Amino acid sequence: MVAEGFALVKCALIVDVYDLIDMLPSDIGIAPTSTRMTSMLISAEIDFLKRVKAGRKLKPADRFEDRLRQRLRKKGFVEVVKNPMRWSITEAGLAALGDS
Repeated sequence: MVAEGFALVKCALIVDVYDLIDMLPSDIGIAPTSTRMTSMLISAEIDFLKRVKAGRKLKPADRFEDRLRQRLRKKGFVEVVKNPMRWSITEAGLAALGDS
């Protein structure tokens, strides 16, 4: 019973951390300039942007990778293109890679 309670608390903490990461600069009162947006990118996000830019095949996403991809989509750095369905880097994503 204690182990189950600990697992629930651990999951709640992880979700809260992801919610903090998902906050956009405008949510916390920071003007969204390209250098600030780029400085907020973690190495995994930069790696994903580089893979999309190069057109490399992406592995199936686990929970962390999916949240990372969706976070970049919400920021406007990548988009999903249909027919064939794939990820595509946007001008903002290219600018973010140029700054990093």
